[in-house]
Amino acid sequence: MLICSILEIERKTNEFMIFIICAMKCEASPIISMLKLMPDEERNWIYTGDGYHLVITGVGEKNVRDKLAGLPMPVNRKTDIFINIGVCGCVDESYPLGSVFLIDEIHYENGSIPYYPDLLVKSDIPSAGCTTYSKVKTDRDCPTLLAEMEAFAFYSECLRYVKSDRIHLLKIISDYMVLSELTKNDISGFVHKSRSLINKFIAALREYPEETAHPDYSNYYDLYKFTTSIRTELDRLNMYYFYKHGNFPGPDIYEETKEPSNKKESLKIYHDIEKQLI
Repeated sequence: MLICSILEIERKTNEFMIFIICAMKCEASPIISMLKLMPDEERNWIYTGDGYHLVITGVGEKNVRDKLAGLPMPVNRKTDIFINIGVCGCVDESYPLGSVFLIDEIHYENGSIPYYPDLLVKSDIPSAGCTTYSKVKTDRDCPTLLAEMEAFAFYSECLRYVKSDRIHLLKIISDYMVLSELTKNDISGFVHKSRSLINKFIAALREYPEETAHPDYSNYYDLYKFTTSIRTELDRLNMYYFYKHGNFPGPDIYEETKEPSNKKESLKIYHDIEKQLI
């Protein structure tokens, strides 16, 4: 088999990359085969191909954050796309095992404000919300239809690189949140059967325009000297506002009478905006 290094693949200036993130090798294997990806010569958790980087993170939030933060190449293109593909539990047995959902709402077990991924790419895949848990969920006391262990960390980490319209999640039902003897072959089988839907969705991503579909608030962020962490949180709250009100925040929420003269004033402006968005 031809072995290649991720660092040897040159990115053309007029192309964006698609980063596919899977927690487990058994989830990734059918996609690796479908896209004819090759392993990185030094990192057995990365596979590459024409316009793709597939990253196997390991299960759980910490593994996701560590792997994404440690990608062995600069992720400096705002037009790059990130997609998380993996299995999940479901609270409703009327949905068959192997059903695929596009995630439109991401909750966290501690009750944090949810994320609301953009659903701007045309797709026949139904949407649903999911909740991220730190441990395998074995009961159906869940605020959303689906439950899993990586989505919240994946989404929040990807916001460090790109805006929300470049981040997507596909989840495949593998169980009904009860103790079961689910094997790696079972998981690979669910992903394998979903290959045509996954391939069609990825093809749609390839056609998605590079221009962001929602307002750019960076001029305000710059004016008020907001830190990176505050910018990320405001991007999140802007989407939260959109899903509450049906429109993005207007300039009246972000406009101030003067620039902050110090960090304390900058933080006060942030908290004032935060109150209006929530």
